[in-house]
Amino acid sequence: MTCRLSVLVAAYDARDYIAQALSSVFAQGLDGVEVVVVDDGSDDGTADIVERLAAEAPPGVIVRLIRKTRNEGLAAARNTALAEARGDVVVLLDADDAFAPGALTTLFDRLESDPQARLVFPLYRWMDEDGRDLDFTSPAPAGPVGVSAIMLDNPIHSDTGVMTRRRDLEEVGAFDTRLTGYIGADMWLRFAIRHGDGSQVFEPSAAVRYRRHDTQITANWRRMDRNWTALLAKLDDEAANAIAPVRSKAVARHKLFCSALAYKAGEYWAARRLLASAIAAEPLLLVNSATARTRFLACAASLLPPPLHRALRERFG
Repeated sequence: MTCRLSVLVAAYDARDYIAQALSSVFAQGLDGVEVVVVDDGSDDGTADIVERLAAEAPPGVIVRLIRKTRNEGLAAARNTALAEARGDVVVLLDADDAFAPGALTTLFDRLESDPQARLVFPLYRWMDEDGRDLDFTSPAPAGPVGVSAIMLDNPIHSDTGVMTRRRDLEEVGAFDTRLTGYIGADMWLRFAIRHGDGSQVFEPSAAVRYRRHDTQITANWRRMDRNWTALLAKLDDEAANAIAPVRSKAVARHKLFCSALAYKAGEYWAARRLLASAIAAEPLLLVNSATARTRFLACAASLLPPPLHRALRERFG
C-alpha cells in the first residue's frame, strides 16, 4: 500500500482513550493511511489494545506500533513517530483525543488547495473525560497566525489535528525533549519563524474532539509555568527580535492563565502571586482585560475568611 498520510500518535498509559482515538481514524474512510503509535513505556496495557485494534483496521489503513521500554516523554515519542513516518503528509493525534467524521479529508484538502499553507489546524470541540460533548468549540483566530498570535493566544488550541508536509516539519527540527509542556507551541513558533507568518492556516471546521480531564499536561500550573520559563529563555536566545513586540504581553497572559489554574487547584497564595507577576509584566492589564479583573476579584476574595470565600466561590465559580 502506498502511504499518503501518516497519523502520529504518542501514547502513555492511555488505556481508557486509545480505542476511541484509533477508531476515529478508521472511521475516516480513507485509503493510504498509516497510524504510527509510539507506546511510551505504558504499564496499563495500552500497547495490547493497540495491537488488537491494528488487527481490526479497515482496508487502506495500517497501524504500526512502536514500543518503548521506558517513558521518555511526549516530545521524544513524537520524534520517534515522525522518524518512522512514511507519508508525505503527517497529522498529530493525541491519544486522548479523536477526529470528527471527515476531518482528515477536510484538513488534507485545505493543505493541498491553499498556496500559502505549510501547516493547517482546525477548530476543537471539547468533550469530557467520558467522551460527552461539553457544548464548547475553540474560538477562531482573530487574524493571521504567526509568531505574535502564538505567543499571545496560541490559536492552535491543541496539537491534535495539526497537519503539515513531513519535509516542512523536518526542516524546523525535532520536538524539544527538554520541555514537558508547551511542546507544540515551541514547535509552531519555530515553524512560523522558519516558514513565515501566514504559513500556518486555519481550517474553520470542528475537526477534532478535544478531551478535557484533570490529568492532562495543561491542568498543572507548576509544570506549565516551569516550561513557559524554559521556552521564553530559549526564545530570548534564539528569536529575541521576533518575539520582542509582544514579549511583555505574552508573559502577562501566561501568568494570568497559570493564576486561574492555581486558583482552581485551591492554591490561592500561588494564584495571587501569579496574578501579581502578570500585572508587573503588563501594568495596564486590569484596565485592558476583563478576564484579569475577574481574576483579581477572585484572588481578593481568597483573602476573606474561608467560609465566606467558599460561599462566594460556590455562588460565582
